[in-house]
Amino acid sequence: MDSQRSNEQDALIFGVRNSSLISILERGLHYLQQERYAEGIVLLSQAHEQLSPDQVSLSAALDAFIQGHTLYWQAQQALHHASQRFTEAVTSQQMHLGTLHNLLATLVEEKEIATQPHSEPASQSPRDPQLYQAQEPAADDQFLPALYIYLLWAF
Repeated sequence: MDSQRSNEQDALIFGVRNSSLISILERGLHYLQQERYAEGIVLLSQAHEQLSPDQVSLSAALDAFIQGHTLYWQAQQALHHASQRFTEAVTSQQMHLGTLHNLLATLVEEKEIATQPHSEPASQSPRDPQLYQAQEPAADDQFLPALYIYLLWAF
């Protein structure tokens, strides 16, 4: 009789543990679906700790997902930093381009003034220096480079 009672207790404890495990897994997956990755990963890690040795396939799947998420998160951070550096580089290049345009306009204007006879007005120059001047954004305008999105997977 003690053997039967022990088996019933083991089954009850296993059922409670499994129910708790299932609940943790469900909550973890729910968080992941809501893109609350930190909370989801914590719950999946807790669930992983509660697995019994005979749940090898679930353990392997959780390990693979958690490791994959770590790589995903690192790639996402690298992409974010690269995007910031790219935006800074584009802004810098456009500022340098504006400077070059302005210097070219000044050079063209100086050359035309130097080559024109003194009797003609300067307004009759064959080239318009405005063509070489860069349009600089107003101080309150926020300048951002064009946004490009590359999809790396098929839908």
